[in-house]
Amino acid sequence: MLHKFRIIIIFLILVFLLSFTINLHGQHKLLRIATTRNSRNGTLQRNVSPAMREQFLLERFAAEKKMRVSIQLASNLKELFKLLKDGKVDVIFDNLTITEQRKKDMLFSIPVAETKVSIVTSIKNHGSGLSMLINKNVFVIENSSHMKNLFALRKKLKKMRIVRAPSLWDIEELLYMTGTGKVKFAIADDNFIMAYKQYRSDIKVIYTFPQKEHSAFALRKSSHQLLTSINKFLRKKLPAYADNLRKNDWQSIRKRGFIRVLTRNNPYCYFVHRGHLMGFEYELVKRFAKKHKLKLVMIVPPSWEDMFDYLKQGKGDLIATMLTITDKRKKQPEFKLSRPYARISEQIIADRTCSPIKSLRDLTGKSIAVRAGSSYYHSLKKLQNAGIAVKIISLPDTMETYEILRQTALKKYNYTMADSNIFKAEHHRYPNLRSVFSLPQTRSYAWVTKNGNKLLSEKINHFLKDEYKSAFFNITFRKYFSSGSSSKKISSLKTMRDSKISKFDPLIQKHANYYSFPWNLIAAQIYQESRFKPNAKAWDGGMGLMQLMPLTARELGCYQPFDPDENIKAGVKYMHRLRRRFKNNVSYNDKICFALASYNGGYGHVLDARKLAAEEGLDPNLWGGNVAKAFEKLSHKKYSKRARYGSCRSDIIINYVNNIFIRYFHYTQKTKKIQRTRQ
Repeated sequence: MLHKFRIIIIFLILVFLLSFTINLHGQHKLLRIATTRNSRNGTLQRNVSPAMREQFLLERFAAEKKMRVSIQLASNLKELFKLLKDGKVDVIFDNLTITEQRKKDMLFSIPVAETKVSIVTSIKNHGSGLSMLINKNVFVIENSSHMKNLFALRKKLKKMRIVRAPSLWDIEELLYMTGTGKVKFAIADDNFIMAYKQYRSDIKVIYTFPQKEHSAFALRKSSHQLLTSINKFLRKKLPAYADNLRKNDWQSIRKRGFIRVLTRNNPYCYFVHRGHLMGFEYELVKRFAKKHKLKLVMIVPPSWEDMFDYLKQGKGDLIATMLTITDKRKKQPEFKLSRPYARISEQIIADRTCSPIKSLRDLTGKSIAVRAGSSYYHSLKKLQNAGIAVKIISLPDTMETYEILRQTALKKYNYTMADSNIFKAEHHRYPNLRSVFSLPQTRSYAWVTKNGNKLLSEKINHFLKDEYKSAFFNITFRKYFSSGSSSKKISSLKTMRDSKISKFDPLIQKHANYYSFPWNLIAAQIYQESRFKPNAKAWDGGMGLMQLMPLTARELGCYQPFDPDENIKAGVKYMHRLRRRFKNNVSYNDKICFALASYNGGYGHVLDARKLAAEEGLDPNLWGGNVAKAFEKLSHKKYSKRARYGSCRSDIIINYVNNIFIRYFHYTQKTKKIQRTRQ
């Protein structure tokens, strides 16, 4: 017995020593970094943000030191500083300005960026200069370094008031509130102001502080060795890093570690769906970046033509936007087209009642609405040069094909044009439209680089040669261009048998009751999501009965998404989280509507729709006729280009909410009727 006891003791000591050795040798193998959640909240990425640039630098440092990286997200600056102080992370970053006060609590690396600080107001407010601030409130993000700027300024303007912004606001929300006039004045770093102005033009600078501010990484006071290592890396890499940001050749891309892709925010290239970045071109360039161990940055210029200016000026590395190869584009001396990928045809689209077009000559006298500068425009010009008197209605180059199709369906235009794959994806939305003619020449898409970047062009061509018609390419292409792939319409309401809605009723009731949801509502949602098919998998990656997105499932602790119990539990928990995001001034039913819209399209799009509702004089707390009406506008470029989360499929989100409520009321009435019959 004593012998066995000794063996156990020796075994436990060996296990302890082994684990200690692993920890001893592995403690420097992991670099724990943190930033605020607001800098990574699923916003439509339009350019390289300061926080993104800093994260890339830290990841490059970790790779050079052969360290793994783990990242934590804090709700605000106060929580971020606490993570560092409590020793839960090694480095924090979030465009953190170096101040004497902060130096007392943490170590700072050498500066990674410099900027200036400005005070902004709505573009509608006339005037400029400090005199505007007398007897006025200036809002500032709590715990930000800008407090010291305002305290110094208040010595000059004694009647100026400093107001801390609500803790849930990030800098982008503060700038939005300023642009809409709900906040009169706000203070922000110039780099954030510039990023905001990329998609909204409703603020202006009235005063810029003369001194420069420097931002850096922050470490614990005891992390001198790590600080020395990071500083050594930064002194070596930062000058070249900054220089490489202005270049778009392959060597510069490799040195800085990320590639900048110029694209469009539309339902095919790049968009936010359920809080996740998606799009055919996005998935393709993401695979290219991953193959070459590069980070991906998506950049959305204001218009189609701006993409070429950005590329020429070194603001991006390549254009990937389903750009059709044309003779004119081939001849542009500044740019180089990649090898072709995808085979499509250009189609003439018209109302079903229009007479069929049997030959090119039948186009004579027809007025066709297309975007200026598009491949459709070039094709029609070519027909005109060949003697076919087709009339061209030239539309702004900020418009997207899906918008013009919508307007044609509404009979604003008699004819338009679309790529065959785009019309196939859109046709179910506009059943009154049809393709009346296909131009004879088959077309293909290409990526575009700056001429002279030979190595980058070679890498792209090699990638497209390997990927075109591969399983990945074909699956991704079908994902975005299958007819009605993203649409779920309501079908017959006759799904109840006896008193049962589905065989999953007990599970639905259990989890719905736990989170205080009507179980009939969750049942209606599950029907809309999966038709009660536990193994269902959607075009966007949604899994199981409640079509959980992979990342969402992991965040909710659901590791078996095709297990009905786990799936329903996670889905209802997620609905509960979404519902809690809406304040008490929103009614019970409207909270559920907003939660459903967030579940289907993403919380960010609901925020945009509510903001737009307020701007349009509608009630941001009511779904029907108000936020739903604002949602309709978010699929229009005029509105989506000013939205933080970009364009969305408004019709799908609105129908999703409405269909679930229709079915929910049906289930409720049917259940009550059965109960009365039994009594």
